[in-house]
Amino acid sequence: MAFYNGSSTVPGLINLMADKLAASDSRFTNPYNGLTRYTGDATDVDYGVSCNQRRVVKWEDPAKSGQEKTIYIVFQAPWWDTTSVILQYRSDAARYAFGIEITVSSTWDSNTHLPGSDAQRTFLFVAYETGGMSALQRSQMMALNIAYWMWVDDDSSSPDIGNGLVIMTKPDASTWGQTASCCLNIEKLTSKEYSDGYSLWHLESFVTHVLQNPSKQ
Repeated sequence: MAFYNGSSTVPGLINLMADKLAASDSRFTNPYNGLTRYTGDATDVDYGVSCNQRRVVKWEDPAKSGQEKTIYIVFQAPWWDTTSVILQYRSDAARYAFGIEITVSSTWDSNTHLPGSDAQRTFLFVAYETGGMSALQRSQMMALNIAYWMWVDDDSSSPDIGNGLVIMTKPDASTWGQTASCCLNIEKLTSKEYSDGYSLWHLESFVTHVLQNPSKQ
């Protein structure tokens, strides 16, 4: 297991997590390498139309079958509109979050370039707010400094190679909302004691602390 720490931005973390997973094990690949989608930056042909920065990695284990054989993991800044990079996490109220959406799916639609119908999602939270996001706030939040501490299973001598990553994040004070420290775990279980029809992959994220923005007090 390798440890990495430093500071980055939401686009930087998207590419960091995708790159470290792809490099951790040969069973991980970048299915859009050299293509015009999932580039991780504004050169994506769908950028500003239906997506912001996004990356995808594919896991393929020939020793497995069914949902345990293939998994796609997408990291992206949520698409709201051309102004905002937010996720509405309460449908019954104006409750929004900024951060990184993580989607996993055992299938992929090559026509829409999106995860299949069995997609499941979690979210690496950076900030919360009860109102929308302006274009200026969008650019400021995308440039927000975020400290991170990340562990990746990439030791070739370990039986846990390729089993995923854990990352903890702590953003600086922001111009939009209340910032939140977060922990994200992406882990492939080595086995299960039961058969539930789902993949061996487990995703979990949780907010560890919400920091009140001094400008909001």
